[in-house]
Amino acid sequence: MNDNPNKRYHLTRLYEYVGKEAGPVKEMVGIFVNSTPEILNDMANAMEAQDFEIIYKTAHILKPSLHIFGIDDMYNPVREIEQLAKKKEDINTIHLLTAQLQLRMEIVIQQLRDDFEIH
Repeated sequence: MNDNPNKRYHLTRLYEYVGKEAGPVKEMVGIFVNSTPEILNDMANAMEAQDFEIIYKTAHILKPSLHIFGIDDMYNPVREIEQLAKKKEDINTIHLLTAQLQLRMEIVIQQLRDDFEIH
C-alpha cells in the first residue's frame, strides 16, 4: 500500500506480524491512528507539567508502534526522550524532541488515514 517514496512509514514489519490480509492490517492501522493522538496528547500534557514519569511512560509506549509501523526516523528521538525523562534531565531537549515527534506523527497519521480510508 505504500510504494510511494514520500510515505513517512512502511508496513514491512506489520506485514511480518499480521500477514498481508487487508482486514487485520487495516484493523491494526485503525488502532494505531486512533490511539496514538491520545498518547501524544498525554505526552504534551506531561511536558507542560514537567512530569518526567509520564513523559517516560508515554515514550516507552510509543516505541514499539514506531518500530512496527516503520516510522524509523522517530524511533531514536523517542528513545532519547525516554532516556532523558528517566534520568529527569534536559527538559529543553525533551521539549524540542516531542515537538518534532508531534509534527511528524500528524503527517504519518494523516497518510495512514488516507491510505486506509480511516476517517
